[in-house]
Amino acid sequence: MRRILTLIFLTLFVKLSSASELCGPIQSIGEGHWPIREASFTKENAERAVKELGQIVSDLEKGDMYLVKKYSLDRESLLENNYLLIKGYSMKSLVEKTIDENKELSEVYKKDFCLFLKNEAMVRH
Repeated sequence: MRRILTLIFLTLFVKLSSASELCGPIQSIGEGHWPIREASFTKENAERAVKELGQIVSDLEKGDMYLVKKYSLDRESLLENNYLLIKGYSMKSLVEKTIDENKELSEVYKKDFCLFLKNEAMVRH
């Protein structure tokens, strides 16, 4: 009985969590192409990215080699990855805020967000 209840719970959880995605998963097209999952675009991650950008700006005067040693990435990749988290959260929150207010406008924002996920939201390395 416990196994059946666990299976039912897991099935419902998977359906509910995938239902909250606006665009569905983006598949990698090969080596070096690392799409950022839609679930990564949260307020918490955007706020963390803002904080890290501030730290990176402070560290810029120490030079590129310092940045590579500290963050294991070059300056451009660090800045772009954090920017993408902020931009993606901004776009996703706009979709979510307009769903109830203006369905037609929300669909336009959703299309833009899904195109962003497909074409831009990739980890820079």
